[in-house]
Amino acid sequence: MRDRLAELDASVRINGRTIATTSTRGPKYALAEAIAHASVSEQLFPGELFCTGTLPGGSGMETGRWLAAGDTLRLEIDGIGVIEHPIV
Repeated sequence: MRDRLAELDASVRINGRTIATTSTRGPKYALAEAIAHASVSEQLFPGELFCTGTLPGGSGMETGRWLAAGDTLRLEIDGIGVIEHPIV
């Protein structure tokens, strides 16, 4: 599973404009390792959301593009899906 998750392309869009293209390549820890670590002191249940942080090159600090009220932020990861948020 690590290999499949470690090779996905992703994009970050603000108001429909692509501001970053990135990928899941090169994480410090595999997702399975992070889940194993978290489950040492917490019981995890099926369906829980597990967040891993920003993809390399995909944050405002790296792109110089900060969010403002009225923006719509969209993250798309090939093979996983899309999440979109209006900024209020």
